Amino acid sequence: MRHLFIYIFIFIFFIEGKTQLGGKDAFEFLNLPASARITALGGHLISVQDEDVTLALSNPASLNDKMHNRISFSHNFHFADIQNGYVAYARKLDKLRLNVHFGVQYINYGDFSYADVLGNQDGTFTARETAFVLGASKKIAERITIGANIKGVFSNLESYSSTGLLMDLGMNYAKDSSGFMLTLLVKNLGTELTTYNGTRFGMPLDVHRRARGPRAVPHRHRRRSARRRHAGVRGGAGAAGPRYRAPLLPAGALVAGAAVGAADLRPHPPRPAGPEGAPATDGHSTAHDLDGRCRRGRHRAPGADHPPRAAGRADPLRASSWGGA
Repeated sequence: MRHLFIYIFIFIFFIEGKTQLGGKDAFEFLNLPASARITALGGHLISVQDEDVTLALSNPASLNDKMHNRISFSHNFHFADIQNGYVAYARKLDKLRLNVHFGVQYINYGDFSYADVLGNQDGTFTARETAFVLGASKKIAERITIGANIKGVFSNLESYSSTGLLMDLGMNYAKDSSGFMLTLLVKNLGTELTTYNGTRFGMPLDVHRRARGPRAVPHRHRRRSARRRHAGVRGGAGAAGPRYRAPLLPAGALVAGAAVGAADLRPHPPRPAGPEGAPATDGHSTAHDLDGRCRRGRHRAPGADHPPRAAGRADPLRASSWGGA
């Protein structure tokens, strides 16, 4: 219990410490989701490979053959006239065995008003940032894909401007048969080329390590490997032979165990004998299929009866067959 409280304390401290990092990095808009799908799934979708071109912005290793000749455009409207979006196009280069994509990520913060300390307004200004993205991926092994994005970033905030060059590096290990995927990703690795006012800010560096589990297998009803089975060892003509119940055994041992003989079987309490010359019965007829299975009911399968067997001999197929109580 003491260790649990220590882990909780460290977790809370880490979260609180992380919230104090806001405003220290330039080009924070690069971490915005590129599509509505990614936004709905928490903002990070790096362990998926399908035909969605916007996934290549989150993880360049997700770029694959299914994205060939696909284009994507998304635009988001926020409060206070803030808008952002992403446009992308992907293509497969067969000669180079590469998948490439090109995209433009942008954000517009809207119009701002100039004002002095007394609140007197004197004109307006704008603020916007844009990133041009060029990326490629290559399959270097049957299950391993690597990829990289290069980003040229341009930021204009009123009369201040900055440029930067950043890179994303990713690797996917995917097992198609089970759906398992392991992803290693480093995002926004780079620096400012020109600064706003001579002070160099940090980059929104982000490191991910994520694993996606196998796909769930649909539930199917399976036959039990072992069930309680019953067999009747019938005596000769005119004799009331006792009925025996086979012991519960694994499926593979039922036939072998039954072949030992009637002496190894657990006896079922005998039923009262019927009329003279008739075997004991509980009011139900018994019929045997040609494949050895025993069916009990008030009707018989046509042509399925077998001739009576000699008294004292056990039939392995009968003893291991499906039956009713």
